[in-house]
Amino acid sequence: MSAVGRTALLLLLWLPLVLAGPEWAAAASGHDQQRVQAAFLYNFLKFCIWPEAAEGPLVIGTFREAPDAALCAVAGKTAGGRPVAVRRVDSLAEARACQLLFVPDGSRERLEGLFAGLAGRPVLTVGETEDFARLGGIIGLVRSGDRLRFEVNLDAARDAGLELSSQLLKLASIVWQKGRASDEP
Repeated sequence: MSAVGRTALLLLLWLPLVLAGPEWAAAASGHDQQRVQAAFLYNFLKFCIWPEAAEGPLVIGTFREAPDAALCAVAGKTAGGRPVAVRRVDSLAEARACQLLFVPDGSRERLEGLFAGLAGRPVLTVGETEDFARLGGIIGLVRSGDRLRFEVNLDAARDAGLELSSQLLKLASIVWQKGRASDEP
């Protein structure tokens, strides 16, 4: 990948952090955090390839009581030529119908059941539980000081039939593969 291409990708993924500026550190649990998180989810959609050439919207599902305003602002945008929709998810059946499932911080026991229920389904799981990627999720959001980073589990992506862009993998802080972690994707 050329230096220009890498710079463009970095801007796409990290621009929300830059725009949040110094307020990001002070507002780590407020609206700015939600905006940054929503931007990450939207960009993950853009750098993932699903196995089927499905039509219709790319659906972001979330187990939150209601999707926050920042995530709702992503609805109607496009990724890969398809519109993005955002939905609250209340069941495993609804989760299976999503292209991206955002799982807020939750118990490890709940995650085991969720991952088992989604086994073999092309659902990009993104979560904020500690060790989410190591536990079997595809992308784990990790707070590092005042920054939001992400870890990727390539085995989980492969098992779901998903292909993640090499540009995305270059930006991951850790890439899990075959039970090993590497900070050099």
